[in-house]
Amino acid sequence: MVAAGCVPRKPAAKHASQAQAKKPPLPEHIRLSGGEFVLASPSGERLWQGKGKSFDWDTAAQTATLVQAQGTFFRAGKAALKAAAPSVRVDYKSRVVYLEGGVMAQSQADTARFSADRVQWHAKDQKVYGQGNVNFVRGQSQATGDRLVGDTALRRVRLEAVGRPVLLRMVQTRGKPLF
Repeated sequence: MVAAGCVPRKPAAKHASQAQAKKPPLPEHIRLSGGEFVLASPSGERLWQGKGKSFDWDTAAQTATLVQAQGTFFRAGKAALKAAAPSVRVDYKSRVVYLEGGVMAQSQADTARFSADRVQWHAKDQKVYGQGNVNFVRGQSQATGDRLVGDTALRRVRLEAVGRPVLLRMVQTRGKPLF
């Protein structure tokens, strides 16, 4: 019953912090059978997109691990490099992608491709770093070494070997430039 001249009191609005405090926290790990992950820049530009047989998201560390994965690295919004590996870990904070267990990568700009034991790709400098048993092929030319450093599209690549020379086998087709 309401007395004359009185209105029922409205319940006090809850503060936003109280409402957020009642949200259930994310689980520490999220595991999916199969899945796709997109790594984007702070502005929303796609940097890497991949999929795998399984997908594990560590919410605390902000890392995703994909098993039997394949993905595409992007430069300026265009596909630059496709790669596949048994294990791929994406660090969302540092914007670094780690590929391990025998990596195969193919440039989307030309015929360049390489394989390595493990690879890191850094979004900050748009560079790919291959380590261990590196085999680089462009056209009919092939080089082997221990480390590879290149831009995302593999247009510029440097090979290094530790304690041994970089082996280079070059084949030039008559009338065509070597590189």
